[in-house]
Amino acid sequence: MFHPNFFSLNKEQEFDDYVETQEDKFLRALDLEISNVVQANTDQSSLLVFISQQKIDEMQAVEEEIAQMQQQLEVLRDEQSMTTIQREIISVKAYETKVLESLMMEKLNILEMKQNELVEDVRSLTMDIERLDTQLKRFSQLTCVNELFHIWFEGAHGTINNFRLGYLRANDEKAIAQTDAALGQAALVVDTIATCSRYRFQQYQVLPMGSTAKISKVDDRSTVHPLHIDQGAFTMFPRRNFNSALTGFMTCITELGEFIASYDPTMSMPFPIIIADSLIGDVSFTFGDDLEKWTRAMKFMLTNIKWIVAWFTKHSRNMTVTE
Repeated sequence: MFHPNFFSLNKEQEFDDYVETQEDKFLRALDLEISNVVQANTDQSSLLVFISQQKIDEMQAVEEEIAQMQQQLEVLRDEQSMTTIQREIISVKAYETKVLESLMMEKLNILEMKQNELVEDVRSLTMDIERLDTQLKRFSQLTCVNELFHIWFEGAHGTINNFRLGYLRANDEKAIAQTDAALGQAALVVDTIATCSRYRFQQYQVLPMGSTAKISKVDDRSTVHPLHIDQGAFTMFPRRNFNSALTGFMTCITELGEFIASYDPTMSMPFPIIIADSLIGDVSFTFGDDLEKWTRAMKFMLTNIKWIVAWFTKHSRNMTVTE
């Protein structure tokens, strides 16, 4: 017969065995789980290490790239700074260029105004030159001789610069004064033409001295004859000395006429002069009692001088001057 607690004891034993078995299973499962966890942790740690190394490598690469980019950024900043400086320089130069352009335009406008003024001045000067050239051509046909010595006539008298040469009444002081002045003008024009032509008289020399003109011999200048009516002269032969002067003066007029004829043989004075006979035309030029004839002779003489002046005025520029 079994003990009453026999079954109880068996139950407890079974329970304990069961518990122990369950504990063993649980512990084994736990160990396995722990082992798996440890293995997983180990694998995870390895993975983390691998991943960490990759991240570190990536971070280093990123850092290197960042460093490179920072270097590039510094270079770009330097370039930007240089670009900014260059832009400022270009801006300053552009401003200076504008200022210079403005100044140049202002100067250009001033120069254009001056050019226009100069063009107007040149146009005005050109017109003045053309006008003066026309006047010069017109004046070139004239000489001062023709303008300074006006030879004409007044009734029976020849005149030169409004002075009458000759008189009809004896002792007419006014007429004598005009005659002396006219002879002085005649002497001056003959001497002027000879001087302008560089012609040297061969026998007599004309000495124009206003109303007291004189004539001297070329080879004897100490002998001087008055080419004026010197009524107050202290000489016994006033008429002879005056006539000697008239002869010398007529000789000079004849030489000047021959000098002109050497350029144009067809030209001859209107009233031929014959010195040996003291004639001009058909009238004696000797001063004497016949004042009417002598006045006419003086008129012929002025006519010959007028002919000389006219010819000289026209041909003086084309003359070949001889000594």
